[in-house]
Amino acid sequence: MYRLLILILAATLLSACGSIDSETHGIYTEIPDISIIMDTQGISDVKEAQPLFIEVSENDTLVDDAEISLEVWRAVEEISASEVYTVSQRDDGLYEANVDIDVPGLYFAKAIVSAGNVEATPLQYFIVGQLNPQEHELLNEILPGDNEHTGGHH
Repeated sequence: MYRLLILILAATLLSACGSIDSETHGIYTEIPDISIIMDTQGISDVKEAQPLFIEVSENDTLVDDAEISLEVWRAVEEISASEVYTVSQRDDGLYEANVDIDVPGLYFAKAIVSAGNVEATPLQYFIVGQLNPQEHELLNEILPGDNEHTGGHH
């Protein structure tokens, strides 16, 4: 008898955990359409203070209150060797960081973006100048298939 009461009580409690009304359900299942685009076209040479632009939009509207930091490192190095850059918002709604490039090669850029309830960390690669053999091999791992990339800007 005691076991039957515990079983009924447990079943009642567990059934209450799964009851979500339709209004509450929408809160948990509604995922905003966030887009984060990193533009590395301004980074073309080995030099200081080259612009990397970041566009953050939600449902096709620019987000003007995102908190963003940026890490950049050579792909042949560990992420612990990354440089962290301050990202500031421009008047046109884009975000910008001025990136320093010391040597040619393959680089990774990772933005840490917090906008409202969404956090994202997009990762992008870019190339400055010519790649060394180790970087060519790494690029072939990143982009499987027939990759005859000879360097330059991506």
